[in-house]
Amino acid sequence: MGKWQARVAKWTVWATKKGLDVVFEPWTASDMHDLLLRDENHGLVQHWFGEKVLGVGWFNNAFNTAKSLLDDRFSPSEHVSTSLEKLFDALVRGPSTMADVRGGYQELSKKRFLQSTTRR
Repeated sequence: MGKWQARVAKWTVWATKKGLDVVFEPWTASDMHDLLLRDENHGLVQHWFGEKVLGVGWFNNAFNTAKSLLDDRFSPSEHVSTSLEKLFDALVRGPSTMADVRGGYQELSKKRFLQSTTRR
């Protein structure tokens, strides 16, 4: 978030110099997803992506297009995971993050916790 705050400070200075009062709000991938899937935004999704709903087919097609453009440069077996990739997965509530959350919840549900009988 440090980079974001630095950018906001810079943009705020620019806006102030122009006499503007602007509030900058970050939109995460999940925010964008939620906004695009609102009923009133179907026309925008159709305009930008050529689909009424961004379903599995659309994402598979987009991935296959990107993969074909990468040609020999793409090889899943040579993929290197990074901490940034894990962060993005967490931001969009991706499958890896959700599996970790479910696993943590299952482990937590197996634990027994002492209950306090003292009331305040």
